[in-house]
Amino acid sequence: MKEGGDEDLTDDDSRCYIDRYPDLDMFNNHFAPAPDALARAKMHFEMAGKEEGRNPYCAPAVTDQQLRCYFENYEELKDELHVTGWEGKENIAKIRKHWNNIGFGEGREYDCNSVETPSDYDAFNCGKSGELCSCTGTIFYTKLYNEGNTN
Repeated sequence: MKEGGDEDLTDDDSRCYIDRYPDLDMFNNHFAPAPDALARAKMHFEMAGKEEGRNPYCAPAVTDQQLRCYFENYEELKDELHVTGWEGKENIAKIRKHWNNIGFGEGREYDCNSVETPSDYDAFNCGKSGELCSCTGTIFYTKLYNEGNTN
């Protein structure tokens, strides 16, 4: 079953799942309880892929921030999905399900930059000299070491 919904993996999703994860060939070669590759892909997702956090959709996985931008980019989603706002697991699950099953196929945007009105995502002063900074991608936090530091 898909996250946020009760549907089984579709054949199209199964093809995308196979294409996205080449290591499924090993699973397909060693286990043959399902009659064909699509059935084995569905079985793999249920048995292991879901727990491993693999994306079973043809749509690319989006971060919670991108999902929030997607929701805010399309005002009609509030009425269409019967949600009042972004907050709450049920609302997030409905929005994610819409992106995976409808929004991606329609070519909708999840980019925060596509918002037409100023919002939380505008650039902000953060540089040493007050220059504008903004982030539209993933931020990776790592431990920084000073030169010569042995700790």
